[in-house]
Order: sequence, then structure tokens, then C-alpha cells
Amino acid sequence: MTPAAAKPDSAPEEIDPEERLKLWVRAGGRCAFCNTYLLEHEFTSMNVNTGEMAHIVGRTKSRRSPRGLADLPVERRNLAANLVLLCPSDHTAIDKKLAQKDWTIENLKELKRRHEDRVHYLTGLGDDAETVVLRAIGSIRSGEVSAEPEAVRLAVFARQRYPRYELGVRRGSDIEVDFRRLPTEGSSTYWEIARGMLADAGAQLTDGVRRGHVRHLSVFGFARVPLLVMLGDQLDDKFPADLYEYHRDDLRWKWAEGEPPVSFRFDRVAGSSRDDVVTLACSISGSVPLDHLPEEVTAGAVYELRPADAEPVTDLIRVPETLAAFSAMYRTFLAFIETEHPNTIAVHVLGALPLTAAIELGRRRTRDVHPPLRVWDRNREGAYEFAVEVGT
Repeated sequence: MTPAAAKPDSAPEEIDPEERLKLWVRAGGRCAFCNTYLLEHEFTSMNVNTGEMAHIVGRTKSRRSPRGLADLPVERRNLAANLVLLCPSDHTAIDKKLAQKDWTIENLKELKRRHEDRVHYLTGLGDDAETVVLRAIGSIRSGEVSAEPEAVRLAVFARQRYPRYELGVRRGSDIEVDFRRLPTEGSSTYWEIARGMLADAGAQLTDGVRRGHVRHLSVFGFARVPLLVMLGDQLDDKFPADLYEYHRDDLRWKWAEGEPPVSFRFDRVAGSSRDDVVTLACSISGSVPLDHLPEEVTAGAVYELRPADAEPVTDLIRVPETLAAFSAMYRTFLAFIETEHPNTIAVHVLGALPLTAAIELGRRRTRDVHPPLRVWDRNREGAYEFAVEVGT
């Protein structure tokens, strides 16, 4: 009798070409660990293949093979399901003896799943999902928030879009307006220099739209309210755009999911019977002290826009539907003053506003139809000071 062949204790040295192809396609040619593109050398840009197919369960059923003593049959160890595409550095790192305590089989499977799911999702997006990122970043009472590229990408991906920086106005980057180095924050010089910066950004965008480079915008704004209203005025309705709110919890720039939207209302709360001046006090992220408004803004009718069934609170605008509800009520207010205050020469705007709501105040006003906005800024003592006029 011929003795039975011994059962092999290791997978073949060579991985089947079909399994190799499956792995590379599913991984998008990128390292599942650091996302490095593996068909181009990171520093020389030479077109070379630097990818390595790492075994999750080791190729050999032995202690010397990383994670090799697991129960997975050796004939399945060279399949794409047991391989993860890595750069040489990360392949070495996960196979080090000390690292294997952290990079267990389950951890590597999860790393592979998340990376390949992301590649599958992103490569399924068409050209209509491209967006150009606009970041307008300043200080709010010396507090600063950054909109780093990775945080921006995560927020944009969650809205089923992806930033195509090479299609932007300036090739290779997004559009950034940085107010943080402007002199004398809150002075008249500060506002005028910022106005010029925003006008330059608006001109870039208009040119990008004309040349077909900008078809959609993703806007990340963190700055004082008057700056954001001016930003919105530059955008108006010419640019299809998604706005992103900065949240103080772990969401950061991402929108929440599954939360009920908040509705809004406006009511006349103070002021005289003069018809040519109207004030809009926005109590959204906090309550406006209506008893302590500047005399100038109470010369005409004073209206307050606030949540209909909730109290004003920080991070009130947590889902896009709440922002849409705010915008709709603001447009209703503008239509209302067209009818009820036809002689209005300006609308004073002040209040406690989330970032995106401030942008919408400038963006949703129709030029040549609605009166200009006189935007007030709250100083460190809590009093309101006139800052800028928008829409003249």
C-alpha cells in the first residue's frame, strides 16, 4: 500500500494570481494601515510596486509564523480573505513579536474590512460627488479651531462626497481664508481687511465656476459672526454648497445622524413703529439680552428668531435638517419684511448664532431685492458693537 501523503503544514510560497488581483483591487492599491499609494514611491515618485501581501493568519502553522498557530486550514491561508495589503514598513511592524499582542487576528481582520469597505464606497462615487473645500478660519475670543485635511475628508465622506483638490481653483489644494493673523481683532481695519480677503476668495470661486472647475462647495467656517455673514454674501445661491457645523463633542465637523430636527419661529419683541429700520435678533445658540440692545437697533421694529419648541443652546444645529429649517424661516422673515416693512433701508442683525447659521444669513439674502444687513459683533464685555454692513 502506498502510504497516505502527509498533510502540508504551510501554504504555498506563491499566491495564486487571481487571489493577488482580488486583494489589490479591493485595497485600491493602498496600504490598509497608512493609506500610502503602493504603485509609486513616496519620496521619489518613481512608478514602482512597493506593496506587500501580509498574512493575517501566518502562512505556516508554526510558532515562528506570525499568528500561525490559529485554526485556519493552511490551504486557505493564501486566499485574499486572509491577506491584507500593506507597505513594507507596516508589514514589518505587525509581524514583530511584541506587536502581535496588539495586532491580533481580529484586529487585522477589522483593519482590512474597514479599509476595503472605504475603498469600495469611494470608488463607487461618480463625478457628481466631487466637491471643492473652502475653509474660512479665524479666532473667536482667542479660541481657535482648525479644519485639518483629515477631519475635512471624514466630514465630507459622511455626506457622500469627496474632495478633489486638483480640480480646485488652485491646483493641489483647497481654498483657505485665514483670519488668524489679522491685526487688532474686531477693529474697523480688521473687518475691512477681512472683507477684501473674502472678496478675493469669491472672485476665485466665480472664476472656478466659469471654467468648470468648481461644481460644488463644502464650506468649513470658524470665525466671528460678521466674518461668516460676509462669507455667506460671497457665496449666495450661485454655488451649490454643503455647510459644516463645528460641534464641541466628538462629532467635530461631522453632522449627527438620526436626531430629530429643530424648527424655528420669529416674533416681534420690541422697538418703535418706524418702518425704515428693522432689527433681527437671533437667539439660537444662546438668548439675546433684549433689554440691553444698543439704542440704534431699537429705533425700528425688533424681531427675534429662535427655536420654536426648544431653548437656545450651544450645538443646537446638529443635523442638516435643522440648518435647513433655520434657513427656511430666515427666508420667510425676509419675505415678511418685504411686505410689512417695504421702506426698510437696512436690517440690523445681532445675536448668538451657530457658525453655519451666520453663513446662511449672508448667503440666503437676495441681492437687489432684500435690504443690506448691518451686522453687530459682541465684545468681551458682552455688549454689541457695530461691525460691518453686508450687501451694499
